[in-house]
Amino acid sequence: MKNKKLENKKLEEITVQDMMLTPMGCKIVAETAIKSLAGQIGKWAEEYPEERENYQADIEVLWRTLWLFNKCDFLFKDPAAKDEDLAA
Repeated sequence: MKNKKLENKKLEEITVQDMMLTPMGCKIVAETAIKSLAGQIGKWAEEYPEERENYQADIEVLWRTLWLFNKCDFLFKDPAAKDEDLAA
């Protein structure tokens, strides 16, 4: 399969593999994985209340990681866009 630019694809045609070809796509995939994992850990915390404190610490780490991704959004931009931001 040839690598096509994401702009030329319809939304329903874009796969995770396609997303991983761009820096911003990698960020989106990572954010989605973090949110999903945090949700799953939240369910485990409900099922196993005796472990809730440990699960809560894990969730805090995931949310802090997500916060860092959003704070460092510029790192996931294409090089040309980074240069424009730095020039401004």
